[in-house]
Amino acid sequence: MSIKKLTEKELLQQTEEQVKFLTTIYPNLVEDTFQECCIEIRPIKRLKDLEYTRSLNIWRLDNKGIEQLLDFNKKVNGKEFCVYYSSFALNYDIKSEGYQIGKVNNENARYTTILPLDFDEQSLTEITKQLDILRSLDIEFITVFTGNGIQALILLNKKVYDTKILKKWTTLLISKGFRVDDSIVDCARVLRLPYTFNCKQFDINNKKYSHDAIEIATEVWEWTEKRYDILDIFNKIQTLPSIIPSTKEEIEELKELETVKKVEFEENSIKDISTNKKKEKINEIFEVVKSDIEVVKDQYKYINIKQIPDAVVNMLYKTPEGLRNDTLLFLVPYLRNTLKLSEKQVIETIKVWGSRCTTPYTSDFAEDEAKRILNYKSQYKYGKYTDNMQKAFGPLEIHIYKKNNTVEIYNDIFDNGGIIKISDAAFKIYLHLELNKDKKESYFKVFNEVNNLIEMNELLEIEFDNDLMNELFKNTNELTKNTEKLEIATLLSGKYDSNNAIITLHPGAGGTESQDWAEMLYRMYSRWANKNGFTVKELDYLDGEEAGLKSVTALVEGPYAYGYLKGEMGVHRLVRISPFDSGGRRHTSFASLEVLPEITEDIELDIKQEDLRIDTYRASGAGGQHINKTDSAIRITHIPTNTVVTCQSERSQTMNKETAMKMLKSKLLDLKEKEHKDKIEDLKGAQQEIAWGSQIRSYVFCPYTMVKDHRTNYETGNVQAVMDGEINDFIESYLKMNIR
Repeated sequence: MSIKKLTEKELLQQTEEQVKFLTTIYPNLVEDTFQECCIEIRPIKRLKDLEYTRSLNIWRLDNKGIEQLLDFNKKVNGKEFCVYYSSFALNYDIKSEGYQIGKVNNENARYTTILPLDFDEQSLTEITKQLDILRSLDIEFITVFTGNGIQALILLNKKVYDTKILKKWTTLLISKGFRVDDSIVDCARVLRLPYTFNCKQFDINNKKYSHDAIEIATEVWEWTEKRYDILDIFNKIQTLPSIIPSTKEEIEELKELETVKKVEFEENSIKDISTNKKKEKINEIFEVVKSDIEVVKDQYKYINIKQIPDAVVNMLYKTPEGLRNDTLLFLVPYLRNTLKLSEKQVIETIKVWGSRCTTPYTSDFAEDEAKRILNYKSQYKYGKYTDNMQKAFGPLEIHIYKKNNTVEIYNDIFDNGGIIKISDAAFKIYLHLELNKDKKESYFKVFNEVNNLIEMNELLEIEFDNDLMNELFKNTNELTKNTEKLEIATLLSGKYDSNNAIITLHPGAGGTESQDWAEMLYRMYSRWANKNGFTVKELDYLDGEEAGLKSVTALVEGPYAYGYLKGEMGVHRLVRISPFDSGGRRHTSFASLEVLPEITEDIELDIKQEDLRIDTYRASGAGGQHINKTDSAIRITHIPTNTVVTCQSERSQTMNKETAMKMLKSKLLDLKEKEHKDKIEDLKGAQQEIAWGSQIRSYVFCPYTMVKDHRTNYETGNVQAVMDGEINDFIESYLKMNIR
């Protein structure tokens, strides 16, 4: 494992290309006038035993400066260094306490002449789509292939001394839907210098580490020397439609964009009417609605406002446009099942509510929607109360107060009503169960067991009894088990945790070895499902070339199937003596598991028929004459997203199409969620390469036996039990980790 060493000729060519690049992005480096600042060239070593090499500071790229750069390249040549340049020019004559002299930091940074966009860990297609948006705005840029993604650099025609400009720039880009690196917000940021090597994979402490790593050459792919005024660039980006941010922090960051002040700027601010209107809408949604109680009392004749939480009063008074659908899904079951209104009364109430929304619903539409929700939401006490609803209407009222480390609760969740005193720990469970009524019975079982143990302990304090002591120990152990079960149940509170799960297994590189491993994992999850009361329905199966499988998609049916299995998503690694190797050598194989919730009919997605390409083909595998002699298998392609699903498990084409549409809904919902989230701990999680460094769990059969989860560090030596489906301990440890 070593990095390529350049020849003398190659070093000269490397230095020449770097000089061209640096003088283009920082033209002041070639001016004859005295240089006020310098550019830092920083080497970062990727092997611990490498000799330290200090940064190079370039004040002017004249003959002397070029010689210094060439000498620097010779020092790092053939060594595992990643080389970067400072996004801001610096002047280290300034005393910077706590910083190394010569390295750019928040105190010595002076100006920049570039606006960078850093696209990491995305496909080239995805990056190209985003760069095309810039091109459509007549913005040209330099693109640098970094070995991990693409950096686009927009050149500026003036020095920008605002040290917060990168934060404002990145915030603006993200608000417009660009998937750029959100860490480029600091003037101390360094960017990868082209015509060097990316060797992060040599660093054992880096997530990209690989035992057989090779260097990746970085280079300039696209070139321009066109420069822009920064205000022109910001104004062009501002014309793009905004994505409404989800947090107050993001809203505050957007507010900073209203004034981008510079010493050299004649203009004092960037003004955009459309952005201001968007901000007004944001403020409208997130400012708590304050109801007029008299209006609510007069217009809603079937409701006693004294008996409902303030949050419900607020939403009945006025619901902002962006929250109408969520509020409707909450209100209808609330009116029917909590307030016990008749269906007719619910419909009449929803009509009044619809007319009072910021953007009103028509009477007919409100009635149709109420009827539709009543048909499929009739079993729930009320619908989901989202975070945005809480921000708009305030928290759902739960009348409580604390005293002497206990909590007294006034709420009708308890069958006996009145006041109940419980511990702080139990109260946390209660708060969760308020939105999860199906777990109420389990809670009360634990609650009663705790009370019984307290009484038994009090009796023992008065008079010791051996039989009573033994019973106390026995009941305590039973309580521990029941509490652990309840704890796990309370963790399954995600939006889709209660749904069935759609799992898909793909082998990694390695041919037959990886395909066999994928089949072993499929057997493991099938056995786990059977042991835990779930059923597995195979939707699509493609045999391996010699053994194993190329891919399999299955539906795991049962309560909370997705909640339990979502943590299993990722890359699984196997180490064993290969049965396919005549030499009996040890092999490492990889397979990936994708887990999605099955989306039911009540989830509305705008899927246009013209966006679908539906192909039929002959099913393969077992199934009798009919299934193999007719074109019953279905393949559906969603053209805008290039999402493909297949199903061949059913005997009829119609049934396969219905199942495939459910699978497509799940995948499209996954994509939709990711468009509005910065974290990809979402339904599908981060997409990772099926190879070294990306696995979530390792299964070692030789030279020792161990299964270890790399996220939770939970491990066991009983490999055979795990492969037979005993994976509940891994599932539970993941759920507990994520709740904390």
